[in-house]
Amino acid sequence: MSIPLPENKLRSIQAAVARILPKFTEEDESLGLKKLHDVVIPLLATAEVVNLPPSHRAAACNVLCAIIETCQGSEAEYARNAVLSDSIWSRLFEIYLRRSENAKPKSMRQVLVVLTQVLIQAEGQESIRQRNRAVSMFLDIICNRGDRMQAKPALQGLAHFLFKDLVSFPKLVEIFRAHRLEQVSGTDTRSVQLLLSVFFLWVVRDDTAQAAGHLIKNSITQIRAIQFPTKDINISRGDASISPLWIEPLVAALRSWPNRMQEIKSNILPHCFLPSVEEYLRFLSYLHLDRHLSVKGDLPASLRIFSSTDNRLETSEEFAMLLAAIETGKELGIVKDVDCRLSKIIEVHQNYIQLPDDSFGGWLSHPTPKVRLAGLYLSVHSTAVSRPITSGIFKSLKGNLPHLHADTDANFRGEVLTLVQRLFDRLRASTATLAKLKLIRKGDRLPAPSGYKKANVGADTGSKQSILTEHFGFITWYLHFLEWELRPGASYQRHITALKAMIVVIKSGLDPGVPHHSLSKQAQGELRWIHGIQISTDRLRRSLLDLMLDAFDDVRSAAASLMQLCLESDHPDIRQATSIANAQFIERAESMMLRTGRADQADGIARAYSLVFSQCLEDGETESSSNTGYSRTKGTVFRHLVYQLEDTIHIAQEDLVVAVNGRPVHGIFAALRYIIDQDGFYAVSQSSTVQFDLWRKLHLRIYTCFATLWSCTRHILCADAPEGYVPEDLEEEENTNTKEVLSYCWRGLKEASVLIRTMALKAPVGNSESTILTPETFERLGRLCFTQLAELRHRGAFSTVAQTFAVFCRRCVALDNEKLRSLPEEWYCESMSCIKDKAESITRRSAGIPSMMAGIIAAGPASGGSLLPRAMKDLMQEASMSAQSSNIEESRLPQVHALNCLKDIFTTSRLSVASEAYIGVGLDLASNTLNSEIWPIRNCGLMLFKALMERLLGSGEAQDWKESEQASSSRFSFVNYPNLAGILSNMLNNGHVSMSTAEPGAKGSPLDLHGAEGVFPALQILRQAPPPEAERASIVKSVLRLTGSPHWHLRDMAARTYVGLHKPDEYYPQIQTLLWRVEGPNNTQHGLLLCVKYMTKKLLGTSDEVNHIPELVKLLAEYSHKFDCSNCPFVKAAFRDLVNISEASNSREDILGPTSQGHEDMDAAPLSSTS
Repeated sequence: MSIPLPENKLRSIQAAVARILPKFTEEDESLGLKKLHDVVIPLLATAEVVNLPPSHRAAACNVLCAIIETCQGSEAEYARNAVLSDSIWSRLFEIYLRRSENAKPKSMRQVLVVLTQVLIQAEGQESIRQRNRAVSMFLDIICNRGDRMQAKPALQGLAHFLFKDLVSFPKLVEIFRAHRLEQVSGTDTRSVQLLLSVFFLWVVRDDTAQAAGHLIKNSITQIRAIQFPTKDINISRGDASISPLWIEPLVAALRSWPNRMQEIKSNILPHCFLPSVEEYLRFLSYLHLDRHLSVKGDLPASLRIFSSTDNRLETSEEFAMLLAAIETGKELGIVKDVDCRLSKIIEVHQNYIQLPDDSFGGWLSHPTPKVRLAGLYLSVHSTAVSRPITSGIFKSLKGNLPHLHADTDANFRGEVLTLVQRLFDRLRASTATLAKLKLIRKGDRLPAPSGYKKANVGADTGSKQSILTEHFGFITWYLHFLEWELRPGASYQRHITALKAMIVVIKSGLDPGVPHHSLSKQAQGELRWIHGIQISTDRLRRSLLDLMLDAFDDVRSAAASLMQLCLESDHPDIRQATSIANAQFIERAESMMLRTGRADQADGIARAYSLVFSQCLEDGETESSSNTGYSRTKGTVFRHLVYQLEDTIHIAQEDLVVAVNGRPVHGIFAALRYIIDQDGFYAVSQSSTVQFDLWRKLHLRIYTCFATLWSCTRHILCADAPEGYVPEDLEEEENTNTKEVLSYCWRGLKEASVLIRTMALKAPVGNSESTILTPETFERLGRLCFTQLAELRHRGAFSTVAQTFAVFCRRCVALDNEKLRSLPEEWYCESMSCIKDKAESITRRSAGIPSMMAGIIAAGPASGGSLLPRAMKDLMQEASMSAQSSNIEESRLPQVHALNCLKDIFTTSRLSVASEAYIGVGLDLASNTLNSEIWPIRNCGLMLFKALMERLLGSGEAQDWKESEQASSSRFSFVNYPNLAGILSNMLNNGHVSMSTAEPGAKGSPLDLHGAEGVFPALQILRQAPPPEAERASIVKSVLRLTGSPHWHLRDMAARTYVGLHKPDEYYPQIQTLLWRVEGPNNTQHGLLLCVKYMTKKLLGTSDEVNHIPELVKLLAEYSHKFDCSNCPFVKAAFRDLVNISEASNSREDILGPTSQGHEDMDAAPLSSTS
């Protein structure tokens, strides 16, 4: 029987499990077991296959689960016992651990449930043995953190075991202590805290955060429920440990990973704080709430429990943790604010803590951005969205929103806008509640309450009418503030924040004129504004017109969007007057744009045309305005732009200098694109039979303009060095330089390509009367894009055209026309020919050829279609061909184009799943090309290898060489790529590296990295993912050899990697060995000392090895005479750094003493199992 079993066969087996299995009660035990194994073993072998597609693996797992459930329900005892054997249960458990990363989560979840159900129902020693073995494997993976791909299923499995009471937490601690017998000492209290620390560490990693959170929840639940022996754990206040037991591990995690606060807040804090509010109060007390929150009166006793306890935190660390705790408490509803006019003290109630509303006001003006955001969040958030906002909060917001809007950090402003959205959602609900009218008829609105413009925030009154007046007083203040922020002299930060905030306000439904479809999702709910305020004013519209010519693109875009909303909300008479004003604005702006040629002004005019088009008539009426000069219908606006485009293109044909100096074309293309991109544009174009032919002809004329522009600009944009190229007929022009010519050409082609992309994406295509583009026109447009990609050399131009061509390819596949559906395959054949024809031009990373190839292949289905296997075969064959060259400029190197195409295929997101199966052969190809004697091929091989490395490790980790551990887990495992270890060994040991690591000689420079390029990504992979144990010794030897390189950076990287290849218990013996071996050339000595230095840092960060610190100091003292006499200052400096690190740590231990050592162990606990 061939393995793997076909997927369709697996599905047929699942449908007939009862018929395939033997009737156990009627069969002899040996025969029944044989028949059972004959069925199960091929299924297990199929599920174990490494590169099996997720759906195929899910089918195999589903059949296995069905078989095990059937056996569990059998009356034959031997059948029930058979599924507990190592050949079935253990093997399926291994599949769950090792293949979860490459399987559908639902199928692996079912496997886990079935495995645990077997253990629950079974009795006897075999069940206990399998359970203990599984728990031991879970803990081994979680604590030692060897293969990170198994971490998530291990965390999920252990959490499920705890949830199902398959293992108790005391038993878990017992197994944990047995596994770390030589590393863990102390009471059970200490072991519990260390185990929690290990669990907490996995929360800071992106892909394991949620799974670790569930494990922590189940662990803390059992810790609360189980009474440990009094001599080991005493949860009373008299215990030396801080209770609850999670406080110290949590503080250590927050201290070690301050940049992962959000993950900890989401996955740990809620489980710690609820359901016991008393534990939450203890945590606030441990963080010394009274030192950071200025309130009147004495704190409640429950918040003073640890007031005299030294938590050994810096003030800033403590404050950051306190903020996170209060924010989480607000989210959970256990922290509430109260009007400071009613209460000025902190009060503790049965299930929540109450703080005065002025407690957070000072945080809004704190110098730290995170504190300001926390203060704003605490001010506007409430678990009850209809709860009225207090007077103190309104006062704080008015005093602090102006500087929050002007912050220079874009991410900070984005967070502020998110909180403004929450604020207006709450204002909408609270004002509706105060008005006692939660549901009203559509269109009904009450006027704003009288006196709201003069509302006194500080008035000491608590009536509902006065509170409602305060709310609308704040809303009016905020609207006036936003209008003032749009003034011409304001900064970019104020402009963009005010525009986006105004969009939030108008989409909240406050203005009753805004259409329902334009409201935000929250505003479209049943809870609506009871009162209405008109937001659009003459002053606002005038400011928006000015901002549509702003220098910043996002300001222009936001201003146009807000103007569109204002037009939709205005009365028809006001809308008509505004449209006339817009037309007049276009005339003035166009004349100014022709004088300056600025791209921002052209874009603003294009957006204004789009606004005018959206407000024009949709029929054939000829109503016109004497101020505009053209009829105010959609068709006439579009025709006006097409005519203008044709005139401008004609000028460029006649004299490019005149066009460059006074008739830019990109603004007209942009205006047409904004119009066509509007929702319902093609419905408008088909609304009238009489006008339909006109719309089709206008599209044909746009295509003609596009082709003409290409003929005018291709000789400039297709030059190998377009930045410095000026055509001969323009060289003598005094008023024109290469920058202006190039800018005109690429901006025009860019906007034209985006316009064609929009047409290709939205225009109806076919031969019927209701289509705009015929198949012939569509094909001509696509082929024109293909030609541009093949010839363009300007980076900005071909990157834009690449996106347009990809849209054409996808649309071809989606259309019903057979001729168009076959175009991608035709283009693929032409692309392969292009790779060979353009073999002499290898500049600019093959320019648009890789994007062309990736766009064609990505147009198919998610699996890559039939073109992907064909392309991978052809490209790898082309890239593997031998090349000989003595002069790169005169050689033909199609291998360069092929390698660059492969790189783009692996980095294209639409092909990420389909290309997964080719990563292994891609690594082989990349490693082989790294040995090429021809630099372009070697360089492209290196780029391919780096692209594959980013696929394996993630783009962030691929460039990260910090000493601290990364917060995101690598999804890479050597199990999936068994040939990679050999590839890395070859890369480390190739002849070029040997030459580059040799001492300077007569030939070449010692700083020449020729041939050593592949060493750097190889070292990065090894640092992120330790190799298999069978290969570790040889790889360690190769890495150690690199520490003698004449290149300082290579020595440093090799030293860091060398440390990462060792386990914590090997650190001190390795330090001794390395110090003994420090001899030879200065480079070798320096590299070995770097190894000792980084390994010492790891050793000192490992709590279990602190006893070696005095021994290490003595050992270094013995070798001091050897390095003090060295003639190399770098060797001396490296040894002195090593001595300083060791002596500083030794002195710290002497100062802290044994009492403080427990806390230091807690801080270091997450690092104790680092490999």
